[in-house]
Amino acid sequence: MIKRFIYCILLALFSSSLPALDTGNGHRAAITSLISGGNSFISSAEDGFIEIWNPAEKNARRFQLTPYKIQMMIKNPSKEELCIVEAAGIDDYRLSVWNYISMEKIFSVNSKEPVNYINYSAGGSFIIAAGFDGKHLALLDSVTGEIKTVPDIPAGFVTLAATGRAERNMLIYQMEHEDFSQPEGQILYVDINSASVTGCFQAPGSILKPIIFGNNRFIAGINWEGLLLVDASSGAVLDCIEELKNSALLCSAGEGFFYFNNDKNELYEFSVDSAGIMEIHNEYNIPPGNPVKSIAFNENAALAASNGNIYLIDKSGKIIVMEHEHQTHITEIAVSDSSIAVLTEQSNMFFLPLDYRLLERTRNITTKIKNGYNKITAIPVLPDNSGRAQRLNKFILWQNANIRYFPEIVNSDHSIDEYKLNFLLERYPIRSISMMDKMILVLDNAGNVSVSSYGNAKKGFSFSSVGAIDAAFIDSQRIIICRSVMRGNSPFLIVNHKTGETVPVAAGARAQAGIMAYTAPAGHIVPSEIYAAAVERDNEITKTAVYAVSAAPGGEAPRKILEYPGEDILLSITHSKGNPAIVCGGQGAAIYSEETVNFERSPGLPVRLIGCEEYIISLDSEGSICWHENTSGKLLAVFKTYGNRWILRTGAREVSGGFS
Repeated sequence: MIKRFIYCILLALFSSSLPALDTGNGHRAAITSLISGGNSFISSAEDGFIEIWNPAEKNARRFQLTPYKIQMMIKNPSKEELCIVEAAGIDDYRLSVWNYISMEKIFSVNSKEPVNYINYSAGGSFIIAAGFDGKHLALLDSVTGEIKTVPDIPAGFVTLAATGRAERNMLIYQMEHEDFSQPEGQILYVDINSASVTGCFQAPGSILKPIIFGNNRFIAGINWEGLLLVDASSGAVLDCIEELKNSALLCSAGEGFFYFNNDKNELYEFSVDSAGIMEIHNEYNIPPGNPVKSIAFNENAALAASNGNIYLIDKSGKIIVMEHEHQTHITEIAVSDSSIAVLTEQSNMFFLPLDYRLLERTRNITTKIKNGYNKITAIPVLPDNSGRAQRLNKFILWQNANIRYFPEIVNSDHSIDEYKLNFLLERYPIRSISMMDKMILVLDNAGNVSVSSYGNAKKGFSFSSVGAIDAAFIDSQRIIICRSVMRGNSPFLIVNHKTGETVPVAAGARAQAGIMAYTAPAGHIVPSEIYAAAVERDNEITKTAVYAVSAAPGGEAPRKILEYPGEDILLSITHSKGNPAIVCGGQGAAIYSEETVNFERSPGLPVRLIGCEEYIISLDSEGSICWHENTSGKLLAVFKTYGNRWILRTGAREVSGGFS
């Protein structure tokens, strides 16, 4: 029987004797939804990832849809598509639809107001969204995201909406409505073709996260009175269990439903008898452990725990814990002539060959602890005294949190260079460090810029710019500063560090700040333009734009390459094979040439791009290092670390090793 089946599930949830299946990475943030996806279960979390748990194949597939919090998620009942609501910031919410098999985005639409509730119509032809762009309720086309209908309903907080199979009528429950002097809610029936209300019934108020079940006959949910069973056709309360309140999770299951109380670690299985009375089949006392965050049910039961594990039951009745091993995050990388310097979340530093194929002959990688450091800048190819290029594998190791740890030069064999950089750190933490030829450019948090000669233990040129956010070399004489726009300032300022001459550069009529600048490092094909990003605000809409800025005196006005609808101050820009590559706003990375070429994705979204002669290297949000072909964006290899071991995947091939 189902009741005995579920009882065995939950009694064993926290038992150490449960058979466990390691599925790789799991959620690092709180789970927000768990839904049934046919033969699989799909979970979403505040880290923007979804995880598809497949009990038949005994694995899980992980993919990041957005860098923002996924607030809620539903599945199209007739397609392999998900609809999610993202919270990108104040007055910035997004409703997006993805194919969760191909991991392709179908569309994304913005809302200035929070979206409080979503559901698909019974056939999946439209999405029901409450609060979208401030509307009480809107019906969106599930293919395009365009608003099809705005039902004419009274003001109120919608927490449940469902259609019949024919999608001609819709039931709506409002936990509060425009008569706020009364604590009641109401049930509305709406004719979808005319968008008009055809029926209105008073119902209990303040039912949070109600469910509908029994072929849309019953509504169940929790309010201050307890667990309520409501007649969906009239709003009448059929039954109430007063002692079941608070911190409850409900999940519909055909003709009945499940109720889980996290406060008491109790689960109840309910059915409804012919008189409309809720019957408890069994009461289950769950041993203390990780709180359950969500429940889903199809032919099997699934529960999502706060630690990211999913508890599944196969058809034979065996309990399986879909547990995971978190990947060790790589937090920072830098690329020299032939090496990649790496820092992890555990403060380990190690070096990889720039050519990933050399890792196939490697078994152990040497690591060193570098506590207190979180940034790396590569020292580029430097000319020797005769003018010939010295190919170095040297890096500046530094940090931007305080002034306690001085920058130091580290070689790829882990030795520390005798040349000291203590003079670079003074009264304020360092914001950025970059190099060109034998010059070091430093920007601190107070907006002080300095240019020093590599090899001399003292600062050279100094300049102060209030609100400076980033700085980069243009050539051997000029730098570009990105800054906040205050009192009519331009977002970008070109400074000649030989003469002190300044040239303001305007970009966009409503720029709020210049936030990033990039130029190709020495030894690469130097572009005729530099790339700079700005945050703009136009008609109360915030945008992030990337410009190609002419470095020539009296050159053309900045040319816009990319515009993103939202603010992204953590975008990344690089350059390879004569074209810029940019990652911005959770849209993945792309190469911008005559045509936009999107990168092939790894499971995590790229957060950092570094261009070199043969590849574009990316660091993704999972902490993986990825090698991409630098004209097509094809994913060539992925490097991951798990504690004391590492894995390199190249297509279907996998090699692994350890750390020492």
